[in-house]
Amino acid sequence: MTITIKLKKPIKVLDADTDTIELREPTTRDVRKLGMPIAIGADGDAGMNMDVCAKYLVALSNLTDGDIDKLSVEDFVDAAMRIVTFFGNATPETPSAA
Repeated sequence: MTITIKLKKPIKVLDADTDTIELREPTTRDVRKLGMPIAIGADGDAGMNMDVCAKYLVALSNLTDGDIDKLSVEDFVDAAMRIVTFFGNATPETPSAA
């Protein structure tokens, strides 16, 4: 599966304006190398680990670290949210108190 993300603010990649990012589906090897893009806090709340999401953007697309830094905050957050969708219901369930 591939996800195409339409950027709201195009960036320059290899001297060409780019207004889309194509993300391939992560592999188990990617997850073992990069970790989970979702962090669980001490209170049990889940949140995105943006540094890990940036590493996934590099690994799953044709972008470099420098290209990621050119993204607008809105486009970066959108891309990070799309990465998390690859993991489906990957956050562990907390057992309910009886």
